[in-house]
Amino acid sequence: MKIRRATVVRVHRSRNAGFTLIELMIAMTVFLIIGGAAMSLFKRHVAQFSDQQNQVGLNTSLRNALTQMEVDIANAGTGYYTTVDKASFPIGITITSGGGAVACNAGQTYPAACFDTLNILSVDSSTPPGQGDDGTGNGCTNTTAAAALVKPPAAAVINPATGAPWTLAQYAAKFAVGDQVLFASGVNYNTAAVTAAGAVAGADVSIAHQPTSGPGLANSAVTDPLLISAVPDPNLTTSFCAGLSWVVKLGAPVIYGVDTATNPANPVLYRKVGAGGAQVPIADQVIGFRLVTSLLNCTNLMTTWPAAPTVPTCNGNPTNFNQIRTVQISLIGRTPPIPNSPDTFHNTFDQGPYRIEAVSVTANPRNLSMND
Repeated sequence: MKIRRATVVRVHRSRNAGFTLIELMIAMTVFLIIGGAAMSLFKRHVAQFSDQQNQVGLNTSLRNALTQMEVDIANAGTGYYTTVDKASFPIGITITSGGGAVACNAGQTYPAACFDTLNILSVDSSTPPGQGDDGTGNGCTNTTAAAALVKPPAAAVINPATGAPWTLAQYAAKFAVGDQVLFASGVNYNTAAVTAAGAVAGADVSIAHQPTSGPGLANSAVTDPLLISAVPDPNLTTSFCAGLSWVVKLGAPVIYGVDTATNPANPVLYRKVGAGGAQVPIADQVIGFRLVTSLLNCTNLMTTWPAAPTVPTCNGNPTNFNQIRTVQISLIGRTPPIPNSPDTFHNTFDQGPYRIEAVSVTANPRNLSMND
């Protein structure tokens, strides 16, 4: 009898069926090391990317602000030549200097003295010019008095609101408290702030105003809020006669300045229309706003307008606002602080942990330069 042997089948387990515990622990350790290094590198680059984006945004904001100022400056002095030649020059720009005595890179908070203010002027196009008249027959008015008598527009000048010549009452109603009027005769001028509503006075309109200083002397900010005559000038006069001079109502100026009071940690460049207008922010974190001007027939490249009532000179000769022909604007801003890191950046301007961007442009007021 034959005995069969049992067949033994060996099953071999594939070594690729899974990881051993040791292999899994080694893989996880390697993954954590590489992942941690990648996250650290990514985190560093996120801060750098944010820094670059902030710098690009700051540059764009500053350039947009300059563009807006250029447009307004181009129209400075609008309206002076729309009817008769009321003056041999248009007055279109005044600059209030911040002072300049403060070291504006000594710290990271910037006071008001570090910034200038730009006033862009124009004539109130809805109010035609009148002529001075003192009511005594000689046809002259003196601005050192507390009121000026003004002849209304001639009968040929039509009031667009009525389609008929201006009446005394209609013309008187155009002058209100806070308005500023310009007295002009050839190269001579003066300016005053209106203190009471215009009133009919016989055949004239009486305009009450702050009395001006004498011939050649500066006016105060009370008399002249727009600082047109805030420095002594030989052309500042006080006598204006009918037929030879004009009384012009100025329009609401466009004003550019920097607000340091609302949030000292964030100086804001603003634009507003009229001294009492709302401040419209156009750039944040502005730490520099300076203005210099070039003058007609002046070989000096630039001259600044002083804050104090002293006579500015060019080549040793007195000069004044009516000679401004170009305005150079310098604007400096900063980005938000760069996040803390082992190599936190500090700029060399004021040692702050942020980037500094500076832009400048020279703007040409066409109304001030095209009539030379």
